[in-house]
Amino acid sequence: MAIYHLSARIISRGKGQSAVAAAAYRSGERLLDETTGEIKKYKREVQPETMILAPNHAPGWVYNRQQLWNEVEKIEKNKNSQLAREFNIALPRELSNDVQRKLIQHYVQDQLVDRGMVADIAIHRDDKENPHAHVMVTVRSFNENGEWESKKKKIYQFDKNGEKVRDEKGKPIYTTESITDWNERKTLEQWREMWAEYANRYLEQAGIGEKITHLSHAKRGLEQLPTIHLGHVAHAMERRGEESDRGNINRERQQYNQEVVVELQVYREEKKALEQELARKQQEEEKAEQFSTPEERTHLLSAEKFLKKEPTFASISKRLEQIARFEDKNDKEYHSLVQKDKDFQEIKQQYYGISGSQNRITYYQEEMDSLGLVKGVTKEGKQIKQSAEHEIIRHTSIINEHEQNLVLYQRKYKFTSESEFNRIYDEYQNKRSELREQNGKRRGAISRERDVLQKAHIALENRFVREVAANYPDHPEMVYMRYETAKSIDRLNKENNTILSMEYFKQMVDSSKENLQRVTAQIGHLKNEPIRLHQVEGYFAGYQEMNALVEKYDNNLFLKGKMLVSPSANQEYSNAISEKERYQQLFEQHNVKDMEDLIRQRKQANSALHHLPDLQHQLDQWKGSFSFFEGIIQGVEQAQRQMEHEKQKEKKKPRGLRKRRRLGMDELEL
Repeated sequence: MAIYHLSARIISRGKGQSAVAAAAYRSGERLLDETTGEIKKYKREVQPETMILAPNHAPGWVYNRQQLWNEVEKIEKNKNSQLAREFNIALPRELSNDVQRKLIQHYVQDQLVDRGMVADIAIHRDDKENPHAHVMVTVRSFNENGEWESKKKKIYQFDKNGEKVRDEKGKPIYTTESITDWNERKTLEQWREMWAEYANRYLEQAGIGEKITHLSHAKRGLEQLPTIHLGHVAHAMERRGEESDRGNINRERQQYNQEVVVELQVYREEKKALEQELARKQQEEEKAEQFSTPEERTHLLSAEKFLKKEPTFASISKRLEQIARFEDKNDKEYHSLVQKDKDFQEIKQQYYGISGSQNRITYYQEEMDSLGLVKGVTKEGKQIKQSAEHEIIRHTSIINEHEQNLVLYQRKYKFTSESEFNRIYDEYQNKRSELREQNGKRRGAISRERDVLQKAHIALENRFVREVAANYPDHPEMVYMRYETAKSIDRLNKENNTILSMEYFKQMVDSSKENLQRVTAQIGHLKNEPIRLHQVEGYFAGYQEMNALVEKYDNNLFLKGKMLVSPSANQEYSNAISEKERYQQLFEQHNVKDMEDLIRQRKQANSALHHLPDLQHQLDQWKGSFSFFEGIIQGVEQAQRQMEHEKQKEKKKPRGLRKRRRLGMDELEL
């Protein structure tokens, strides 16, 4: 029997919920929560069927589930922000899986996505009798530029004079208007009603006579009662395919009971997820108590105040990156203030130079004017006039040079005259001390926060090292190992799902070294083989040359006779035999019998060279393996030296100041 169920709820940060965690749980995918640095993954026996629907103008990244919900977490900044709206919808089990998918896709596209929101759909089929869909919808839409819309806008009240109406405290009175009316009860009722219409349409198309309704049992006049016993008469009628009064009553009551199945399953799933999260947090708290010193816990609490959440490697690293960007921006602002001081002093010097030259021009101009009043200018007067004209030209050139120097500053600070500059300069001087003070305060705040976060990061590293070292009670020195060494050991333990012994690490070093030497020897052999065979070819060439000379003497009677009377011929023959034997010994020493064997070995060598890339890859792998495991052993050995060093330091302290340092702290005992 087709059942009806559609419920809606808000996923809110104020309730301790996470959009990324919710999406991971419903989709069955492994998602990274960038806010906490945690991997959200919930195992499901039956992988949900998922899809993401979005408006045409939405950016392409919305189809990446991990990026979508991380972006939602970023845009919703308040501690009680609404992150998503979720719909839980029962799918008619009478329809095939494919038709169910088309039905929910059609409904979500028309009713939700076409209104501007992005919808993340996950169809759960864990229970064949209860197929249902989880639809997570963003609470913001996208504008035509592919940017998030604001959820609400302020509407101020104005009086007759156009002034804002204010309350008793002087604050403007306004109302907020949501970009949608999705939170209204009537909207939910419309969605519920439309789901019934869509589902009934698909049921009818599939030739199924059943229909569903969005009306509640109370509105339909139905009572919640247990099923009744059919009796043998009604049971026989039902078996024959005939409806009975008692059977109809039971069917109605079964339909009502089935409507709560999805809600109950959601409740159980959420309860289980909550319990798992609480257990994880409790485990983290226990680790913090067990593996951290009081001082380190203080550092972590201080960091939590800055981060507004539990410190993790990911959250601290992310915040340190943000701080670095803030510091860079603050430094640029500081250097900008310093540069502005220099620029303004330079501008003042330029205007001072212009003013001085203008005064000199006025002076020489007046001197020339005075000469014009005297009749019959003397030779000395002419010289004075020429000198004045020269000075006027020179100072005019100086003014032009100053004005040219001012052009870049005028463009940079947007002024055209000395009076405008003086106004800008006075405004800057009034704010200068405040700007410098604010910049210094930000620099100090950044330095203090970085110091707190770095100490917290070290505290997390120390806690992690002690946690790993706790698995090796026979090796107390491991408490002193570096974080990188502990991380390598922990990675191996998790990959092998067991606690690997130190003997195992040492065996892997030896094994890796042996394989490294073996592959190195194989590569060396392959590379040297062509060289060896090339040498043997030279020996064969010499052998053939000497053999030809010996045969020449052996097969020629004249030459044989000549050897009896010519010492040089006899010497040449003897040398040829000796060289022939020497060449034969040489190629036999190189494990080559004859020319046929040489040709065969050359073919083998050429064929083997094709395996050189594979061997080189193996060599790189064994190098990495040897380096990795040797790094672990060296890290533990360094920890041993550090432990001995700490013990020596403890012995040198006065007796009253000695502390137990087996774990590098006073209180902890593993």
